[in-house]
Amino acid sequence: MRQIFNVIVAALLAILLGACSRPVLPVPAPNDPLIGHWYGEDFQPVFQGSAKWLMHRTQDGKFTIQFTTSEGGKVLPIQTEEGQWTHKNGRYTTRTLKVNGNPMSTTDPQYLDEYEVQAISSTEMTYRHLKMNITFQSLKVGSEFQVP
Repeated sequence: MRQIFNVIVAALLAILLGACSRPVLPVPAPNDPLIGHWYGEDFQPVFQGSAKWLMHRTQDGKFTIQFTTSEGGKVLPIQTEEGQWTHKNGRYTTRTLKVNGNPMSTTDPQYLDEYEVQAISSTEMTYRHLKMNITFQSLKVGSEFQVP
C-alpha cells in the first residue's frame, strides 16, 4: 500500500512540476483585434539594427514571428520565434518559447515582453515596449503577405 502511495505522489509531483515549467498566458478574447498577420519595420534592440518582421497571432494565444535583418547591406538568416501572447486592458504580452526551433527557458525574463498598446485599428497598431521604452508600429496584412 505504501508503495502505491509513493507512486501516486511521484506522478502528481511530475505533473505539477511539468505544469510549472511552462507558464501559460491567458488566452486572448476570440475577437481580439491583434489576431492575424502583422508586418513592421523598425529598429530592433536585440539585433542592434533595423529589422523587418512578420507576426502571426492566432486565436488560441499562440504566435510565430519572423525577423529579417541586414548588416552592411547583407541580409542575415531569418530568425523565427514561437510562443504565447495575450492582450487585455491595453497590455499586450508575449512569451517566447522557441527561437529557430530551439526551446527557450520559460523562467528567463529575457523571453517575456510586455507592451502598452497605444493605438489599434483594423489596419495598424502602435505599441510601446515597457522595459525598453521603444515604440513600434505594425500594419495588418493578409495571410499571403511576404516580407519585402
